[in-house]
Amino acid sequence: MRSSGGPGRWTAWAPGSTSDLERGIRPRWPCTPHSTCANGWRCRPGTGGAASDRARWRLTRWRELDAFTGTALWTERLAADQLDEPELLRLLDDTPDQLRHRAGGDPGWITALHHRYAGPVADLPLEASTDRPMAAAAVIAAPLVAHATRQVTEHARRLATATPDAPFDPDTVAAVTVPGLLSELVVQLSRAAVLELNIARLHEQQPPADPAERFHTFFARLREPAAALAFLTAYPVLARQVLGTADRWAVRTCELLDRLAADAALLRHTFTGGAPLGVLTAADETGDPHHGGRRVLLARFSSGTTVVYRPRDVAVEARYADLVTWLNERGADLRACTVVARPGYGWAEFLPADTSTGDAAAYARRRGGLLALLYALGATDFHDENLVTHGGHPVPIDLETLFTPAVTERRSAVADSVLGVGALPTGDAVAAGRPAAARGG
Repeated sequence: MRSSGGPGRWTAWAPGSTSDLERGIRPRWPCTPHSTCANGWRCRPGTGGAASDRARWRLTRWRELDAFTGTALWTERLAADQLDEPELLRLLDDTPDQLRHRAGGDPGWITALHHRYAGPVADLPLEASTDRPMAAAAVIAAPLVAHATRQVTEHARRLATATPDAPFDPDTVAAVTVPGLLSELVVQLSRAAVLELNIARLHEQQPPADPAERFHTFFARLREPAAALAFLTAYPVLARQVLGTADRWAVRTCELLDRLAADAALLRHTFTGGAPLGVLTAADETGDPHHGGRRVLLARFSSGTTVVYRPRDVAVEARYADLVTWLNERGADLRACTVVARPGYGWAEFLPADTSTGDAAAYARRRGGLLALLYALGATDFHDENLVTHGGHPVPIDLETLFTPAVTERRSAVADSVLGVGALPTGDAVAAGRPAAARGG
């Protein structure tokens, strides 16, 4: 249920008819306690009695998720929160006021959200940009971005005072790193923004505006914090997600700056031969998020040097490099990335992809040798994104899948062969005429 703004009022929100969905309309019906809505839901506060049709519909949608295909998995998930199905149904019938009373007040994230939208209009950093479709949707989260970048800037200034040779400019580092945050926010906000934009189009009282004008007017209105907060209030799960996304970005960016400041001398020694790195000019996040939204990041510096930052333990990469050195001393012809292992994270050499493999026969021998080594190390998932061709060598750039255990007692012949490594060219790659491992990393 969504509060309609008046005391004792509710709004039922359920799937509309096919025609409603085709028109992009989100059905809304004003209700009072114990009344029956136009859609047939019995809308009432949770009373401990029989669950409403609405609550049962919501529970059924969860039960039908692929994650809960078996009754045992469903029961185990409920037990993790000390619930059973009847109690969950009662919770699904609770009104916002009842939930607030049960929790002893508003959750902390709601208080934080209101606080951040209480200030004046917040402009996104002028230097920040994202090339994603619907990039304008980021304006909805402008107060959250402003708060997060302010935290990063203040932290960077403290670090720069304590560590003068830190390789970043405290006055620009937030703008340099924020595009990754904006891209995440746009992905999260786009679908709701498109829906609300279409609803606004259908509810126009005057003749339809030019599409570009309507688009501009819609997002210009959302620059006002009150309008943006009202938008997020209609989507509470989304509101909590975007708040968490901004907060986690600030935490992991401050963590990155801490590590850059602490390791500046080590990075110069390892990757520039002692020459200055300059200041951070770009921080391109890539790959999947893990552990609080942390991602692999390409740190680019004004000196032209690029270093790969991995916010996880890189001991495997370091040991692999040692193994390659040992094998090469005994006649192998392999290449590994230079790695600096630090507690819980690490830095790696950035190898730009070559457009050619060089001498075809030499490359084939090296790729065969690499395939044999990866097979011996129980590797999987070494597709083109995890290999790069550099200097005539195929070089693995992500070693997370070394020593992959068998997860089933009976594996296929393909999975148990060198094909299971994933490093052999696929039919699609051969047909497209592109060399294997032609991507950088």
